[in-house]
Amino acid sequence: MTHPLPDIHACSRVAIAALLHDLGKFSERARLYDDPSYTKALEAHRTQFCPFYVETGRHTHIHAAYTGMSFDLLEQAKDKDQQPVWPNLTKDHTSAYPFVDRQHNRDGQLTQEDRATSDDSLVSASAMHHKPSTFLQWIIATADRVASGFEREDFEDYNQEKGEQLDHYRARLWSLLEQIKQTGKHDTRYALQAYSPASVMPTGKDAESKEQGQQAYKVLWDAFMQGLSSIPASHRHHLPLWLDHFDSLWLTYTHAIPSSTFKSKVNVSLYDHSKTVAAIAVALWQYYACQPGYDDPAQQQQWASDLKQRTNFNDQQLLLIQGDFAGIQNFLFANGGESAKNAAKLLRGRSFYVSLLCELAALKVLDSLGLPSTSQIINAAGKFMIVAAATPNTLQQLQKVEAELNAWFLKHSFGEAAIVLAVRPTSCNDLLGGEFKQLMGDLFAELEASKLKRFNLTQSSPEQAIFSESLAAYNNELGVCNITGKQPATLHYDGIAMCALARDQIVCGKHLANPKRQRIMITTEAVDVRAEDTLSVAVFGYYVTFTNQQGAWSDSGKLTEGTGKFGDLARSGKIQRFWDISLPTDANTPLWNGYARRYINAYVPIWSEKDKANADWDKYKKLSAEDQPTDVDFAQGILKTLNHLACENRSLIHNEQKWLGQTALISLKGDIDNLGSLFQSGMENPSFAKMATLSRQINAFFAVYLPWLCTQHYPNTYTVFAGGDDFFIIGPWRDTIRLAQRMQKEFAAYASHNPQVHFSAGMVMSKPGLPLHTLAEQAENALKQAKSIKDGKKNAVTLWQYTLRWSALDQLLSASQLLDELYKEHNISMGYRYGLLSLADKATSNKPEDAIWRAHLAYRTQRYVIDKLKGKSDEQKQLVYQQLTQHLFKGLNDHQQSFKVAIFDHLYQYRD
Repeated sequence: MTHPLPDIHACSRVAIAALLHDLGKFSERARLYDDPSYTKALEAHRTQFCPFYVETGRHTHIHAAYTGMSFDLLEQAKDKDQQPVWPNLTKDHTSAYPFVDRQHNRDGQLTQEDRATSDDSLVSASAMHHKPSTFLQWIIATADRVASGFEREDFEDYNQEKGEQLDHYRARLWSLLEQIKQTGKHDTRYALQAYSPASVMPTGKDAESKEQGQQAYKVLWDAFMQGLSSIPASHRHHLPLWLDHFDSLWLTYTHAIPSSTFKSKVNVSLYDHSKTVAAIAVALWQYYACQPGYDDPAQQQQWASDLKQRTNFNDQQLLLIQGDFAGIQNFLFANGGESAKNAAKLLRGRSFYVSLLCELAALKVLDSLGLPSTSQIINAAGKFMIVAAATPNTLQQLQKVEAELNAWFLKHSFGEAAIVLAVRPTSCNDLLGGEFKQLMGDLFAELEASKLKRFNLTQSSPEQAIFSESLAAYNNELGVCNITGKQPATLHYDGIAMCALARDQIVCGKHLANPKRQRIMITTEAVDVRAEDTLSVAVFGYYVTFTNQQGAWSDSGKLTEGTGKFGDLARSGKIQRFWDISLPTDANTPLWNGYARRYINAYVPIWSEKDKANADWDKYKKLSAEDQPTDVDFAQGILKTLNHLACENRSLIHNEQKWLGQTALISLKGDIDNLGSLFQSGMENPSFAKMATLSRQINAFFAVYLPWLCTQHYPNTYTVFAGGDDFFIIGPWRDTIRLAQRMQKEFAAYASHNPQVHFSAGMVMSKPGLPLHTLAEQAENALKQAKSIKDGKKNAVTLWQYTLRWSALDQLLSASQLLDELYKEHNISMGYRYGLLSLADKATSNKPEDAIWRAHLAYRTQRYVIDKLKGKSDEQKQLVYQQLTQHLFKGLNDHQQSFKVAIFDHLYQYRD
């Protein structure tokens, strides 16, 4: 008979031990122990933690000794109030489970019963991963080897430090994206800097000297230790909450540290490796802790021997749990009579709400299984993966979670959307070598199959109860929700009858545009704050509250997280998560503010005092009175509406003394081409850690770099969603085209100009006011057209129904700019410019009579120069003729009908 799943605090301690098993790589490279006073201690730690090989006469993997020593630095660190910044993991023997308090162990006070359940200290289990002997040490050592994809013989060579090794002080992390389907390619590096929009780009290089490399590590270490002190003091008393914060801190300062400097292993960061090790270690330990005989020391030693010999590597001890949001389009773009008026707030709010649902679904799985945040190794754009123990208790808990998720979605979306779960029992061998490639393919297939089987409709009929509940909630006076057009309206908000879920989505949209509401608190009970700060619908049993930089507001005043009610909630364990969702403020500031960070926010344009000072409101004159910007909009940072955005590319044409330019939007939708193939067959020597690295890095471009890019250079573009491998953006027509062009170039640089890694995009121009689902559908069709480019290689863009290579778009936009310059210099007439459209058709035509389009171009240009440029000299006319014919002949000849893209791009700037 199996035991229950261990509690989350014990699993969190195992996670910390595994997450920091390579802490010494960070501290050793920073040269923290160069002072001679540390010599004796270092020698003792080498002897205790590092393998020794008689044939070479030396210890290997010296970083393990530094791991042991560096735990002392963490435990001794103090905050500004001289309080320990490290949670008290071992204040007594009981609280240290499954480990032994280090001092308790040193004093020799362990009984045989103690040793049966607690082999050794957390630090020893962490640092002994290259020289394991006890069961817990072998748990972390096994996770370390499996995460790296080491076959047994390969690991023995690695443990003896055979093979080519780079200077670990000078070496910088290689780009994994550069190496996808390009064996042996490693020309780009990441700078050794904290996580920020700038540092996610591979623009670094190896340090020029050992001393320079060590200094860079020392600067990073000092910032890491400073960041550790900024985790709220009250959160140190609730280990799972604190660990979630620490996970983000660890990402911030180790994302660019190579986990290994052996030449074949320099493309996985210390963060991705250590987090994968933590996830596997916790699942393995959970598995064994549930087995009969766990309390028997002899049984534990047998398990340790099995792990050492790998005799149990074919046993399915791990469970990979995937989650994905199905029906996202239906959920995002549901519309009622008032949707268009609230489009801006709804789009942002709903997109965020989708991400929030996925985060909370993952949290529900983690909490139900007693797992910490580090067990979730993939978290991007509505998809997640969690590593758990393959036990009957795990499967029973997952069935309960799935039932709760299904019930929520049936109630609030009538089954049009769902979060589906797919589980896959897995062995350690499945995560190694060629077996892992097969596993990757199976995981993709099983997730897709789960989407087709959501709600278990062949085994149950929940619809009758759901619709009966909806009918019972129907109120004749309120009617149907004016936002979704489906659910019964239950309240009035902003003067509109709507359901509670629609209200919450609008509230999300408002708060996301508010710089004072950039944190969200997840609790297991309702919190006494302003109603406007809290979502009214509990999500899978969690309550969501938006807070400011210090806490939240109630009628009685500010409640700070440290000393007020939030601090008490944290200490009592009722705050499950506290997330920072703020956007980057600049390119180089580290993305760490003391709280766990979730990249589920996206850039949206808001009114500001700067807009008020710089803008000319005549460009908005075509809008209705209610759409005119007001002082309240500027002061409160109100979201710009889509009507406003459609006007943003109108310009004051001074020679005509009026505002011109098409009032229009472009909807831009795109995703990475052949993503499944990149994951399944793109990596040489694939491993679990590499998969986690690739997922995180792809997501970071859209979730970290793109918001900063929009903030700095495209402030009027509206990100509906961006993350994982796809994006959907709405903005002023001309700016959005340039944004798509810039994104393609930036992503190419992000992927180290790997020709195998690229994305396609579709763009559709429209007037504001179209239903959101229509905009999305049109953009999706344009994206499909782009991916169907004739040669089948994708990597294309569709604009104004013309499908182009990105390089062709560059040429056409350059042609548009040149046409604009010629127009301004020579005042080329509108009739001449519009006439170019018919020439583009003739340049593509197969009709014999259209073959003379070049002659038509020359004749029309000659007549125009003679008839319209009467004030110019013959030399000036000849120059204009040559400029026009050369530019237009080349454009029409090279691009034929697609040259209309350049013509449209030019002409729409001058539409009245």
